[in-house]
Parts: sequence; C-alpha cells; structure tokens
Amino acid sequence: MLDFLRHAESEFNRDPTIKTFDCGLSMAGKAQASLLGGDYDLVICSPLARAKRTLQLSKIVSPRVEFLDLAREVRTDPCDFLSGEVLRLETQDELTARVKKLRAVLETKIECHKRVLLLSHADLIWELTAEAFPSQEDPCGRKSDNPELIKNELAPPEKFGSWLKPGEFLRDV
Repeated sequence: MLDFLRHAESEFNRDPTIKTFDCGLSMAGKAQASLLGGDYDLVICSPLARAKRTLQLSKIVSPRVEFLDLAREVRTDPCDFLSGEVLRLETQDELTARVKKLRAVLETKIECHKRVLLLSHADLIWELTAEAFPSQEDPCGRKSDNPELIKNELAPPEKFGSWLKPGEFLRDV
C-alpha cells in the first residue's frame, strides 16, 4: 500500500512572495502537522525543510525513514532549493525523467514494505498521479480526502492529476 502526503502549510503557501530558500512551515502548518498521523513500514520524505518538519511534528510512526532527493518539489521557486544550491529551474524533460525514476523506486519499495508513505509536495504529487485521460473522469477510482481532480493549466488538456491541500493524504494509491 502506498499513501501520499503533502507537507503541512509552508511559509510560501501562506505568502507566495517570499524568496526564502528551503522555507519552513507557517505557524498554522506547525499546528496542522501535529494533527497528522499513521503507522508505516517505510516513510520516504523530501529533503526540503517543510516536508521534514511536517514529519517531525506529526504523529506518523515508522521504523524506517528515507530522505530522497527524487521526492523534492519541482524546482520553480527559491523555496524549492536547499540553501547554497544554484537557482536553476527544472525543465519539463528533467521533471519527467525524475518522476519516472521516482515511480520505479516506489514500485520497488512497495514490493518490500507493506505500508509506505511518500511525504512530498503538491506539484510533484500531481505529476506522480497525472495520467492522460480521454475524458475528464478518473477511471482509476483514486480515493482522497479531497477527491477533486484538477486540470494543470501548464499540461496538455487531457492530463490530470490529484491536487492535495497542505497536510492532505491521498491513500491507497
């Protein structure tokens, strides 16, 4: 079983004009993170501060946690870069290749672990869950606390993914 979790509300989610590298959680995000929980055999977490802090403040329990660069947010804003990294935006081709690698890693992990959580970011989770559909319906029957499928305005019109709010789970993917 694989669950996705978007980090709790970040400083950037609260104020998208900030230019802080690797921003942390907002005060509301810290409170939100403290309400999150679950038991997992493995947690794969983005190395960005807002994801790591969400995990630290949550009631998520796992004997094993891996911080994986493949799980970080799409590099579009300063907050998506670790301190000291060069600000170079990720191309669509680079992102597509990274998502493909991450999918392969996740497939391997769910073969070895009964319950896996990927704690990541909105845009990356959207890319991971995006599929090309001939219509606007989701034939996969995905379950979510917020089952709304959002059309990504930058993607081809037939491409849809699951958009998660801060601190929201997408379960049993």
